[in-house]
Amino acid sequence: MSSHNIWKHFEKKFGRVGELGKFIPFFKELLKSALERCIDQNVFIVEYRHISGMLFGDDKKYVPFIEELRIIRAVIDELQVKTPHFEFRLILTGLKIVGKKHIQKMLDHIAIGSNSDDKRLAELIAGFDMVNEEDFTPEIAEFAEQILTSKQVDNIVNDQCVPFGKDGLPVFFHAGETHDRDCQNVHDAILLGTKRIGHGFQLILFPYL
Repeated sequence: MSSHNIWKHFEKKFGRVGELGKFIPFFKELLKSALERCIDQNVFIVEYRHISGMLFGDDKKYVPFIEELRIIRAVIDELQVKTPHFEFRLILTGLKIVGKKHIQKMLDHIAIGSNSDDKRLAELIAGFDMVNEEDFTPEIAEFAEQILTSKQVDNIVNDQCVPFGKDGLPVFFHAGETHDRDCQNVHDAILLGTKRIGHGFQLILFPYL
């Protein structure tokens, strides 16, 4: 079976449960359950990849991103009552296959959330990532201009400055999930200042990286 066929089988799983997991009552229970399992295994620091802007309520309408952060914050507060040393942050994650408009939405959400008047909401944001099957979706370089703009210290979104310090927006890229030597994602991830590389088994082809 080719890697592409494996991905196609894998993606069907998301399709079956994706909408269910975005319904707010279920989302809260799923998030709480996942984090409780982490705590049970003595994992007390979690950076959670999350595609924002998809949570909806009984009226089937999507909630604003700040409300989404409040929902997540409430789950974390509940867990910290019993486990006060538990730490949680979000890596907002874009889908490369959806395109630049979607990626920009994720970057704008980061700017909005990081500038929230509620410091406890702003502190939830750790940075940005992008995912999808590398061999059949755009490479990181296609989104580099958007990412570099968002990494600028003086980047303004909705009249607000993104407050991530001198290095700008932190990025934590999935890259190198392929054996294709022509794929340059691990190179571009490093050039864009990624703090970690998700998977990265292609690095065996580029030991100097």
